[in-house]
Amino acid sequence: AKVAGALKCLHQSGVASNIYVVLNGRMTPTQKDIVRKKAELDTRLYFGLLHWFKEHHPAFRDLVIEDESSAVKIELVEDPDSDSNTDISGDPTKENKEEGATFYFSGGGEPTTDTSVYKTSRELNEFRRKR
Repeated sequence: AKVAGALKCLHQSGVASNIYVVLNGRMTPTQKDIVRKKAELDTRLYFGLLHWFKEHHPAFRDLVIEDESSAVKIELVEDPDSDSNTDISGDPTKENKEEGATFYFSGGGEPTTDTSVYKTSRELNEFRRKR
């Protein structure tokens, strides 16, 4: 319900989505296609689940569900293909095998201007000295 409310709020506000998928590192074209497909939001499934929860779970009974056309799109961030970020396929069997994903969620106050991504300003200063 909170996700549905957040998506609705984003859509109505006219601001860009805050759901980003960043494609980085060297990958073959097929691997990049796999990531792009994984980044798609299946709105039919998502709204189907919302309707199911509304019907079967008391906490969702009063939820107002918008139509599927109001769903916010997920933003895919990637650089154009180049020699620096695109590999030539060597073993398609291994390269096309999916091994999971890594998700990063920053806290509400991270990073800060005082500490950047470090826990303390001391850690940040130590990093700067090493450079």
